[in-house]
Amino acid sequence: MGNVAGKLIGQAFRLPASCGLSVSVCPLPTEPLLADEALAGIARQLEADSAHVDFAMRLLAQLGLIYRTPDYFVALDEDVFLQFIGQHPVQAVLPFFQTWLSLAHWIEFDLAAIRTPGLHLKREVQLAYSLPSTALSALSLSMRSGALNYLLRMPAGAWIDLAAFVAQAHALNAFGALWRLPQGLALELNGRALLTQPLGDWAKSFQPWFEALLTGPLHWQGAVDLGYDRDKLIGFRITDLGALLTLKTSAFTAPDLETPAGQPLAFEADGSLRLQASVAEPALLGLLASLGELRPGPAGSLVSTPTAQGALSVFQSGWDAERLIAALEQAAGQPAPAALAEQWREWSRRLGELQIYQGLALLELGDDFAFDELMANTSLSRSLLYRFGPRLAAIRPEAVETLRGELVEKGYTPKVPAPPTPTSR
Repeated sequence: MGNVAGKLIGQAFRLPASCGLSVSVCPLPTEPLLADEALAGIARQLEADSAHVDFAMRLLAQLGLIYRTPDYFVALDEDVFLQFIGQHPVQAVLPFFQTWLSLAHWIEFDLAAIRTPGLHLKREVQLAYSLPSTALSALSLSMRSGALNYLLRMPAGAWIDLAAFVAQAHALNAFGALWRLPQGLALELNGRALLTQPLGDWAKSFQPWFEALLTGPLHWQGAVDLGYDRDKLIGFRITDLGALLTLKTSAFTAPDLETPAGQPLAFEADGSLRLQASVAEPALLGLLASLGELRPGPAGSLVSTPTAQGALSVFQSGWDAERLIAALEQAAGQPAPAALAEQWREWSRRLGELQIYQGLALLELGDDFAFDELMANTSLSRSLLYRFGPRLAAIRPEAVETLRGELVEKGYTPKVPAPPTPTSR
């Protein structure tokens, strides 16, 4: 997947144009993993919401599946990824959910502010430059945990009226257990401060955040179903998977997964290979990851462009060109393009034409006649790798001491340079 998304943002704090210089009236920032244009590009390819993609990439990074490279690109840890997708999908959901619960640098209020025009946080003037962003992150974790504990009171599988749920949450908000802002922050809606006690203000402050929780991470991870009246969210229900994730039950029967129709692999006109990951076996995904750099393709697919280095890696692992072509043709359900198949055969034929040796020992002789004598009367013939000329040959390094002893016995005085001694700094 390599340089999949473009360069990462190098700075975490970016103020929108609407922010003043004297007093910030913007939500506290959380650092995006990718630049906005790169994130939008991936969202278009996956036909998904940018906020959803950003959230997913943060979870992937937290789980170690993707990482930031020294040149500020996002790369895929292929070994971890292949191991991860080899599990049943339900097994993969559990670590994602647990990771989200502790994800401090992505807060649901960011999503609520995006989806609720006019809603924003305001810092008090005297604390405008001293309030740490960790205060809001810590509060977000606490609110997330409180909301999930509240959901434990709700039955799984039954539709829950959102307005009634919010009203009950207001009654349970003793000492700010479910919704409380740090000192120095106020919540405003279109310039009017929202208090936390009157039910009307409570619904305008708590409900956008809770809707972001429902329609964002909980729905994205399959924990809740959503009910709408036109475009207005009016209710939700906890799914069987949600009951498992929120610890309402420890028993869960995973549904039988339907195998999507169609072949997992397609040969593209430009010589690349397009893989439908939802259909492919992990072994095929691993093969394509070795053949070339994987990158996101259309409609959730992965694309690999074979390279000479990738082919070398595959051939050195035991494959040959004909076996590789047959495996890919079987996955695609059609013959490989002639040009692509011939390229793999050419790479296979040229394997070994040029050899790079490491750890060799060189034997240098003082005249043109000693070599034949040594071949006849010492173990040189058993340790010889290559003769470059009458006076120079490459021998196995492990045979040096044996050969040296034999040469001394025959009256030669071979010089064996000592290895360099490390110097201290």
